[in-house]
Amino acid sequence: MKDVIPCAGVGQRLKPLSLAVPKELLPIGIKPAIDYHVQDLVNSGIDQIIIITNNSKPQIRSYLEYVSPDYHFTFVCQQTPNGLGFARLEAREEIGNDPFVLLLPDNMFFGSTSLSQALLRTHQCTGLSCVTLFKSGTFKPGAKMGYHVKKDNQHYDMVSATFDLKGPKEGENLYFGPAAMLLTPEVFPLIDRHSLNWDSSLGEYSERPALKDLVTDSKLAVAWVDGECFDIGTPQGYEDCVRFWALQQA
Repeated sequence: MKDVIPCAGVGQRLKPLSLAVPKELLPIGIKPAIDYHVQDLVNSGIDQIIIITNNSKPQIRSYLEYVSPDYHFTFVCQQTPNGLGFARLEAREEIGNDPFVLLLPDNMFFGSTSLSQALLRTHQCTGLSCVTLFKSGTFKPGAKMGYHVKKDNQHYDMVSATFDLKGPKEGENLYFGPAAMLLTPEVFPLIDRHSLNWDSSLGEYSERPALKDLVTDSKLAVAWVDGECFDIGTPQGYEDCVRFWALQQA
């Protein structure tokens, strides 16, 4: 199993701090943020990690190769940070025809079970792509997509519908989650197809249209998690995350 960590973004929401330090290297306690994601993966037995970065952020590669020389990192350059959809396509050759885990480095998760463990467990049971969602239905700050879930106590739970968000909403069977997913190779043709209709004037090209297609075809399962999640791509989210980490150490 391989993992993709997209790190090519410019940290627009975090400026001017991100001009000095890439958000992936912002300290959470005594370690940079990306360390927590790498450890999550390694603890789950994932030892092939694809880092998507760009030429303006050489510190990420230098740091990872220095502190983790025994891990297998592959670095893919995304020259233009035009969204997660294109980031996945940049890594397609390295991913190959295998399922892969995706963790977003600006989403910090603290829970009893790691995100990658929850995803792997669900995929092993279903063979499907899957996404992490909070059991409690907790709203995740910065969420751009919400999910309706069809629960099946005898087998596994499936995402039954998705919807785009402009802010927190509440409703029955409405769920959010940390930005982590496990995707099968069938997602690439979907990303390809939707990229043809991408309008660059509307912003970055995301993976959301492809996820909606998986839901339509009943091919997106739920990996349930409990814990706290922080979007450290914003000043408030980073401050809240650091404060949370400090309180856990007290």
